[in-house]
Amino acid sequence: MSTSDTSNLQVVSGGPSSQLGLPPGNPDANATASKRVQKAPKLKRPKPKVYGYALKDAWITSYAARHNLCPPGSGYDPAERVLLKIMGDTRIGDFCTVKCRNGARDTGLCLRLCDNWSRCGMCCATREKIETVKRVLETGEEPKWYYAD
Repeated sequence: MSTSDTSNLQVVSGGPSSQLGLPPGNPDANATASKRVQKAPKLKRPKPKVYGYALKDAWITSYAARHNLCPPGSGYDPAERVLLKIMGDTRIGDFCTVKCRNGARDTGLCLRLCDNWSRCGMCCATREKIETVKRVLETGEEPKWYYAD
């Protein structure tokens, strides 16, 4: 072990502290490699997902036209009128954006029935609620899981 003294600074090389990367004078300078503290692995949270129906722009426009929700010259926004009708008919007012193929965009609106990130959201929708939503949306499809945006 070699020691060099330069203006009250002592550097020790070749000892156990240099092997561990510890500064000189550290209380753990005599520690060995087996005494290193292992960090716990970082846990990954699951990606937030939503269970429901993705409402794409083209579908919203055609639904508004079928139900005459936005007469020509009314100035109403079709998406707003469709969402208000769906909320009133299904008694569900929970919408969010999800990642899905939606024309030029990769996001769309989703009528959320449940999710995987909250205790309240994990209460899955009942079969009768799903049937009500299918009737209002005029679809035969079952709800799907989407990644939340």
